[in-house]
Amino acid sequence: MASNDYHNNLKDVLLLYRESHEQIIEKVCIELNRTDQIEYLKNLLLTDKLKLKSKRDPDKPKKPSTAYILFTNIYRDKIRQKFPDLKFGEINKKLGEEWKNITEMEKSTFKDQADGIKSKYEEELEEYHKNKKY
Repeated sequence: MASNDYHNNLKDVLLLYRESHEQIIEKVCIELNRTDQIEYLKNLLLTDKLKLKSKRDPDKPKKPSTAYILFTNIYRDKIRQKFPDLKFGEINKKLGEEWKNITEMEKSTFKDQADGIKSKYEEELEEYHKNKKY
């Protein structure tokens, strides 16, 4: 919980930083009689690179894997053994081709596993929302 507080405080500090620097840019441009440069300098000097991703709650259950992800987790090593020189992107292309080529019966085993994982996730998420203080 402390890390979430830290994250929120950091966002507030960054917002204050931006606002104060916008004011400084405006004052300097007005003093130098260069009001036409205000927006240009703001865009140049105050980029949005300081944006922070919202912090993930560590207590929240992780989203479930799909049938395709379960398939790729198993078949990725087989593809690597078959084609050791393939790069990451090429391996993923092969996995996509394999997924398209397997039968619906083979896919259904992965889909059944994914459904089981998803129902467990939904139960955990419901429990999380009951116990979470908003």
